Amino acid sequence: MRKSVIVLALLLSALSALSTASGLKSGSYADVLSPQLVVSNQDMKAQAGQISFWSGQRVLSFAAETERAGLFKVLFRAWGKPCQNEWPIAKLTVAGKDVCSWTVEGNKSLYISPALELSAGVHEVKLSYINDASVGREDRNLYLDGVAFAEVNAQEELPAVLFAGKPAAAFGQPKEGTALKAQESAPAAVAPFYPPKQAAGYVSTVTPKEEITVTLPCGASYDLAAFQETRALNGAWKISGLTNSTQPFGAEEDLLKGYQLPQFDDTNWDEIAVPLDWYYKYPSSRTEKEPFVKGWYRKKVEIPLAAQDKAVILHFGVIGYEALLFVNGQQVGGHRGDFTPWEVEITDYVKFGADNTIALRVFTDFGNRFGSPYPAAHVYGSQWGIGNIKGGLWQDVSVRYEEKVRIESVSITPQLEKKALAVDWKIVNRGPEQALTLYAAVVSAMKGDKSQAANLPLTTIALKQGLSEGTVEIPLQKPELWSPENPYLYYLSLALVDGQTVVTARTERFGFRDFKVRGKYFYLNGKRIYLFGENIRAVDYGGRRVEGEEIKRALAEKLSGFKRQGYNIVRNAHLPVIPVALDLADEIGIMFYNEWAWAFTNSIAEEEFEKNNLAEIAQWVARDYNHPAVVMWSLGNEVNHAGRPDVCRQMDKQVALVRRLDRSGRPIGTFSGVASLSSYGSEKLDTDFLDLHTYHGLSTAAWTTWETYFRQILQSAAKVYGEDGRLKMPFIIWECVGFSWGGSSDPKFKPNEIAQYAQYAQRATAWAEPNGIGFAGTIGLAAALDPKLGLRYGREKQGKRIIETIRYLSEEIQGFAPWFHDSDTSAAALWNQPLLVGLRQEGGTTLTNLCSGNAYVEKLFLLNSQERSLQDLSVRITLVSTDGKTWPLAEVPLSALAGWEKKEFEQSVTIPQALATGNYQVRLQVFAGREELSRNFYDVFVRQSGFAAEGASGKVALWGGGEAARQVQTLLAGFGIAAACTEDLAALKEFDLLIMPPASQQAAFFEDSKHMQELLQWISQGGRYLQLEQNYAGLTPVGQELIPAANTFVDLVIPAHPAFAGLSQRQFDTWMNPDYGYCIEYAFKPFTINALAVRGPFLGARGVYNAVAEGTYGKGIIFTSQLLAARLWQRDSAAAAYLQNVVTYLLTAKTASAFTKPWEMKSRKFNVNPEQMVTLDLQPYATTGFADETDGDKKGGWTDQGSNDLRMIPRGRLELLGVPVRILDPGLNGKSCIVLSGPSRSYFPQKVQGIDAGNDCFGRLFFLHTLAWSSHKAVGEYRINYLDGTVESVPIVDGLNIGDWWFPNDLPQAPVAYVEKNPADRAVGLWLFAWENPKPAVPIASIDFISNGNSVPALVAVSGEKINQNSLLIDDFEQEKKWSALRDKKAPGEPAPKVERVKRQDDPEGVRQGDYALKVSMPMKTAAGGAPVIFTKFALDKLKAGAKYHSLVFWIKADSPSSLLVTLPKADWSAKLQCELMVRAGQWQKVRLDLQKDLGLESSAWQLDELRGEFFIYYQNGSPLTFYLDEIRFE
Repeated sequence: MRKSVIVLALLLSALSALSTASGLKSGSYADVLSPQLVVSNQDMKAQAGQISFWSGQRVLSFAAETERAGLFKVLFRAWGKPCQNEWPIAKLTVAGKDVCSWTVEGNKSLYISPALELSAGVHEVKLSYINDASVGREDRNLYLDGVAFAEVNAQEELPAVLFAGKPAAAFGQPKEGTALKAQESAPAAVAPFYPPKQAAGYVSTVTPKEEITVTLPCGASYDLAAFQETRALNGAWKISGLTNSTQPFGAEEDLLKGYQLPQFDDTNWDEIAVPLDWYYKYPSSRTEKEPFVKGWYRKKVEIPLAAQDKAVILHFGVIGYEALLFVNGQQVGGHRGDFTPWEVEITDYVKFGADNTIALRVFTDFGNRFGSPYPAAHVYGSQWGIGNIKGGLWQDVSVRYEEKVRIESVSITPQLEKKALAVDWKIVNRGPEQALTLYAAVVSAMKGDKSQAANLPLTTIALKQGLSEGTVEIPLQKPELWSPENPYLYYLSLALVDGQTVVTARTERFGFRDFKVRGKYFYLNGKRIYLFGENIRAVDYGGRRVEGEEIKRALAEKLSGFKRQGYNIVRNAHLPVIPVALDLADEIGIMFYNEWAWAFTNSIAEEEFEKNNLAEIAQWVARDYNHPAVVMWSLGNEVNHAGRPDVCRQMDKQVALVRRLDRSGRPIGTFSGVASLSSYGSEKLDTDFLDLHTYHGLSTAAWTTWETYFRQILQSAAKVYGEDGRLKMPFIIWECVGFSWGGSSDPKFKPNEIAQYAQYAQRATAWAEPNGIGFAGTIGLAAALDPKLGLRYGREKQGKRIIETIRYLSEEIQGFAPWFHDSDTSAAALWNQPLLVGLRQEGGTTLTNLCSGNAYVEKLFLLNSQERSLQDLSVRITLVSTDGKTWPLAEVPLSALAGWEKKEFEQSVTIPQALATGNYQVRLQVFAGREELSRNFYDVFVRQSGFAAEGASGKVALWGGGEAARQVQTLLAGFGIAAACTEDLAALKEFDLLIMPPASQQAAFFEDSKHMQELLQWISQGGRYLQLEQNYAGLTPVGQELIPAANTFVDLVIPAHPAFAGLSQRQFDTWMNPDYGYCIEYAFKPFTINALAVRGPFLGARGVYNAVAEGTYGKGIIFTSQLLAARLWQRDSAAAAYLQNVVTYLLTAKTASAFTKPWEMKSRKFNVNPEQMVTLDLQPYATTGFADETDGDKKGGWTDQGSNDLRMIPRGRLELLGVPVRILDPGLNGKSCIVLSGPSRSYFPQKVQGIDAGNDCFGRLFFLHTLAWSSHKAVGEYRINYLDGTVESVPIVDGLNIGDWWFPNDLPQAPVAYVEKNPADRAVGLWLFAWENPKPAVPIASIDFISNGNSVPALVAVSGEKINQNSLLIDDFEQEKKWSALRDKKAPGEPAPKVERVKRQDDPEGVRQGDYALKVSMPMKTAAGGAPVIFTKFALDKLKAGAKYHSLVFWIKADSPSSLLVTLPKADWSAKLQCELMVRAGQWQKVRLDLQKDLGLESSAWQLDELRGEFFIYYQNGSPLTFYLDEIRFE
């Protein structure tokens, strides 16, 4: 059957992304080097011979040119890497319409599109990667090495086009794409009302130097490019290869090998392209195991005979890191610096008119974050990963010929008050001493502008041989100021003249501007300016095979894109950006917050570090000094200096040096992030302004708490950097919002599939690897995984909210920059408006879910962040529907708004009556006459107020008779439903639905487990149970465990459930709640398959918890809701609609929803024997108390963070998760716990030793602990000291068995045992880690608690479970014993299980301890043969003698997850103790079955001494299983 031709109606357009390259004509092929192929990110071309789609944000584009209308096909060759057994998916988009997709597997194959019906013209074609994912070391990626585009006559035809020089048919049958169907649309929403972006991108406005000729007053003329002849040395160089070492290389390394000598034969050496990060050629050398690396470069360079009267200068943009230069075998000099240029004169070493051998020995290393055992001796820049560190010649290399008298450097300092320039010059004279006249010409650099601001002689200089230096002042005539609005540039040319002969000259480009701090504000050219900022990842540019014009185009697009969005400044994060970026910024008019490369490192070898670092900083400042775009200095990024006086000294020395070097007085920030005192240190540093990094709203807490959080930050900063408790310096926020890393897409993910959601909920999630679920607390899992939404959706949605809050605080915050590095964020044009208008509600929230006909009193604000005063304004507020209909809501006149003024006042907004339920938009516009000056918008949901439960029937009971019950009773009356209050479980048989009203404390009645069981029994008999929000830490009446989980967002897992009818995800994001817009305060743990909606984690946290859950229980239904619907139904229309849906559903549905699963009840308690438990006394070893007063004063308790402490924890003997623990009362000596040192609290003790363990024999130790300042690494150890002198180390690993107390979520080896809100209103927690003692028969003398410095660990309590000295051994397999293997049905031909006693030397993985274990091979269960079973006998002597036992204990290791049935029959087989056991795969696990509860002895009328003396294991699964058993006993 013929496939239908895909018809695309395509518009001809000038494609901005493709305008710099010609199109791909029909019948053409393009390889990876072809300029027709345009990549969205330059790292896509980092690997030779391929285009690499490293993430889902990468796109390949080209312009397809068709001379006539017809059918056309796209072909490309690709391959991929899988993640979790899924291959990458490539998607084809033509003219904005998705056409098809392919699953790309591991082998290189040809892929082909369906026939595209195209008109004559140019058509935009995009290939994108839509299902990026990485889990652990698995990273799914897509690779491509060529594209072809050709015409065909029919759908089935293979194009007659050469692909990589061969016919397409030579590659076998191409793989056809799968046509993409239009996705089901979400409920209609009004399009965002963003302002239009500013005018289009970069076109150079500057005249090149060589096109300008200057005539000096003496009559001499020259062009501005004269006296400097530059020849690029980029291209092929010889390289020795790289050598790695575990130790640094010595100064004499390789010098005796002769690599530097001209006669050395390098024909067997590799060739390497320059510039290039050498690890791209040698990726195996990028390793932490051997972090020190060396290599040699060689190149033959001809120096022309005509240059013999010139000075010959080599220029290296960067050599990473330490270089030793040889010319013709002679050592010329050396240089250190990963980010700074080196110029060295080699005149005395070269042979003119001949080839010269340039040889470079280069050493580099990866630093102590990536393998080096030594403190840092220099800076490393970005260190997110080892791949950020570049090596070798990764920037341009050139040779330059100048006069023997040459002006080596010119530093230009504008003096606006004087209308003059202060110019520092350095002149090198290789000739005789002489007197020359210094002239200056200042001419316009702008195209079409031939004006001059100066042309005059300055002074006569008596030049000595060698270096001379000095300063001159140059007055200017009517100088034009440089600014982002008017990036006007000049050339300053200094010339040395002898009579009327120009001996030499040097020309520098500059802009006439200054940038200062005065008080709390920034000033550009004397006028206050607000900093609308962004960030670029400087590490992404340079050294990655993309250089020259291509990298210039990419940077021009990035910087002009920022400016189009309204940004006026960017920060080059973590290291100096390549010079072309600053050249472009000067022209485009975007300022730079210029950052040095000290990022993250805080372990330094101070003396050597200072020597290298200050020298490199001086080179960096000299490199960037004359750029008018450079207006501020940042001398590092996120340097933790807490308790590090050496780091503090060096930070201050950096600032002092730059103050001395920068005569213009540009503001200096000690490092970006310095205002994050709790993260990086509260020691006061020398800085001109404070810079905060915060991702509040993405991590930590809801976006609505941002202002409260910030005011706490401001208060702390004022204590350190303020005067009289007030800050008098500028405060900026240069990293915020986020949503720019860790993205992954999954086109196969579908809402309403609980199994899919559960897979993501169970995945590990971390700050750097969210795995989708890490965004479930902010934008939802479905949006995070949607290729069309993803992180950009998060940036736009949360960015608008958070940055609007930042703008609102304009007196406290003078600038901001989201961490997006995204030059195409549409929402940025809104938040970067100089005049911002907005609405705010009580608690800092915005309009969301409204009721038709209601009036809402809002705070209307106008914020004018500019010098311009505005007159005769009006604010227009309208409501807009999805079909474009509008309703006027208000027209507010405003006579005037001065520059930098903020006005706000109450404004009533009434929603029209009788609106149809649905999505709308409240729009604000500010006009001056007919000119629109500002706009804003808020998406809202509108419905009628009131309730209607159509068809509702049945009797409804309300538990209790308090105020909460009466309020729900009133609510139900609005439905027309009568409800009776009761506290009698027996009376429930008269009712169909029981509603548990909202509560703020646990119902004492249901603390009795007997009452809980009676309630569940009623439900099982057909009752329906609706539990409304229970806001307390503890157990609900049906046994769910509640934890604090306040958030504005809940993620809909089953949006198609009747509870959410007529609603969508957007209605569960920020409710009309004066308490921060929360829609939930507490949630249930753990996550179960009963989830309808969840409270997902914030980024960096763990834990997915049920917010709304439903399950069948016997014949009945349990429906539990933690949404604040009962509290907010009168204020929030979505809360009302949801509550109506739930009640209607439970009273009208004949059966549970098709989505409803059986109710899961999970116990989280440890199975311990209370009689064997002891608590260790920590009192003699405690280092601090639970309460603190002042943050960072080195005096307080807990983690020394002020009221952010643990003072609310109960004292004395507690039971946590079934384990008795003792919490010390600090009243005895003021100390109650042990808190050790870490990066932010180096003044805490590093270890506590000798904690007395009483010389007891313990089977398990339980550590109640937590940590602060998460590192996601090992943070220390417990060292177990046995009485026999042996020692066992127990690693403490963040994210495995201990967690950050700010993020209380269960971990793989440690559940959360205690959660409560502290005085700082944070839900904080402690973990209970159970350690299995490998030597339980050996007494433990003491325990040491040791920190390794990665985090701040805290130990609150230790308990131990002593072993039962009279345990009953069933089998430890060290002695031969009979095990029987059979089936529980006799069936000929059905295989029986196999049991084998295995020896350690034969099967080392199958023996846990000792010499033997039992290997069991179970066949599958069958109908004929029944279940396979194994059993053995054991002696009953101890039981008959009255021995008491608590648990059945054994070790097991299985090859796959499975379930086993453990059985202990009564002697006469009339009864049995039995438990179904779920077994994990791949590791030994210790099973403890409580004889009373798990095996059912408590409900039996007989005792253990009546057992048969046989231990059975049945297997009931439908696939074979192999497992090992060891040490089975009663304890």
